[in-house]
Amino acid sequence: MHLFYGSNGERPRRCGIRLRAVAQSAARELGPKNIHVAHLIIDSGVDTAWVRDRIKAAEGEEALANLEPGRLMNPASVAQAYWQLYQQPRDAWTFELDIRPSAEKW
Repeated sequence: MHLFYGSNGERPRRCGIRLRAVAQSAARELGPKNIHVAHLIIDSGVDTAWVRDRIKAAEGEEALANLEPGRLMNPASVAQAYWQLYQQPRDAWTFELDIRPSAEKW
């Protein structure tokens, strides 16, 4: 399960808490069947054409041209986080993983 939290929205956080509970329930049920369930928090935009279009629409062309380094995550980096979860040995599974770029404001 995954959810884009966003750094400044209360509504996504409430939704995330509910999704986390669903993921915990699924992990309890499916873990004994050797199915790894994890809850990922992606606390940033992922650098895709869709996200860049949203930034341009909301903040303008200049904002897009002057994106701060580290504002968006590389899709390959997000994929790597998922891949690392997939490769975890059964005796050391991660349930919750929070990923964000180094420039993300807490």
